[in-house]
Amino acid sequence: MTDHKPCTGDAAPTRATDDQLTELAQLKEENARLRARLAGKSAYIRRKVDQMLTVMGTQPLRQEELDDDTLVDVDPLGILVDSFAHILDHLHATNRELTENRELLQTIFSSLESGILLIREEDHVITDVNETACRILGLKREDILGKVCFSFVYPDCTGACPMKEQNLKIDNSERMLLAADGHIVPVLKTVGRIMLHGVPHFLESFIDITAQKAAEAKILALNEELEMRVQERTAELIQANRELESFCYSISHDLRAPLRHINGYINILREDYGQLQDASGLNCLQRVDAASRRMGMLIDDLLSFSRIPRTPPNPQKINLSQLVRDVTIMFRESEPDRQVQVEIQDGLVAYGDASLLHLVVQNLIDNAWKFTAKNSQTAISFGRERQGERDVFFVRDNGVGFDMTYQNKLFKVFERLHGEEFEGTGIGLAIVKRIINRHGGEIWADSTPGKGATFYFTLPAPRASHQTPTT
Repeated sequence: MTDHKPCTGDAAPTRATDDQLTELAQLKEENARLRARLAGKSAYIRRKVDQMLTVMGTQPLRQEELDDDTLVDVDPLGILVDSFAHILDHLHATNRELTENRELLQTIFSSLESGILLIREEDHVITDVNETACRILGLKREDILGKVCFSFVYPDCTGACPMKEQNLKIDNSERMLLAADGHIVPVLKTVGRIMLHGVPHFLESFIDITAQKAAEAKILALNEELEMRVQERTAELIQANRELESFCYSISHDLRAPLRHINGYINILREDYGQLQDASGLNCLQRVDAASRRMGMLIDDLLSFSRIPRTPPNPQKINLSQLVRDVTIMFRESEPDRQVQVEIQDGLVAYGDASLLHLVVQNLIDNAWKFTAKNSQTAISFGRERQGERDVFFVRDNGVGFDMTYQNKLFKVFERLHGEEFEGTGIGLAIVKRIINRHGGEIWADSTPGKGATFYFTLPAPRASHQTPTT
């Protein structure tokens, strides 16, 4: 027979394990419900925080920045309250800035020296106006507000609006406004487009230009008076030129006849009564003859000088090099025994009147020829050189030269720097200057006493249409 022990110890643990499992399952279910509830709350809190941050102008939260558990633990209500407090502070600061800016704009609007009108684009009704506009129009603010802008334009406007009809973004123009007392106010106005509270408006600014218009009228009157004076002076100059021409003709005709008589009687005395004169008497006759001939030369030079402004120009391409050669040949023939070395640069051309430029070359070469007469070795050169950005012609000699202190007298009529030591009338260089100036050029000189002189002058360059040089 086998012995059996009681089994009372095995049944109790089985029942305890079942109860624990049931309780654990309930805890898991409760935990799941809590987690689901927590997830919903964290999602709600995150959504509201993100919404708040978006309103504040910042980026929404990223998951790694704040997880769900931490989000619940950091007092979301406190976050919201602090954030809204920050937003309100920011709004208050912004409102203060807006108020200050509005006051600044209103001060500028009121104190500008330009009249300002704010005009509703739809019906052209004036919705705002500054004090300057009221002063220019001579009206109170309430008399302008609500009126259409056309009612202040002179003459009466039919309602045409350049801004609308021509679709302009901005309009600058002169207009005439009608003031309250009936007088007309000229203004310079500028109109632009702006948007105010979502409504299109025109912003028109204008300044009173009455003083400027009065000044312009005064200037026009002065110009008309000046033009009348110019016409009168021109008529006087024309008359003076006619009288000068008549005077020059009188010199040519009336003075030459006595000179011819003087020269004739001098020749009779020399030929018929020369044997009766001693050396002193013959010397006197010679001096009178020389003075008479010099007087004739002076008359010729004066006539040439006076004719220059009245000579009709005939501009063409001139070969100056050949012109200098021709003049030099003339001087060599007049003094065949004199040895003068003349150097002429080839191919120099200019644009001008042939007869007048011939006088220029003749007088400049004559000047060099005359003031080198006492040299044992005479050298005269004609050429062209570059000075700065222009070509300059020159006539250079190794004669007696002159003191540059007196250069201002060089080109004046009857001014002679060497007295009676050298022949001449004192008009040649004045003729040269007048001709060069008439061609639009310049002339000047450089010299050292005893070391010669150089006369420089400029002339217009030859035109392309003139191919054949004239000598």
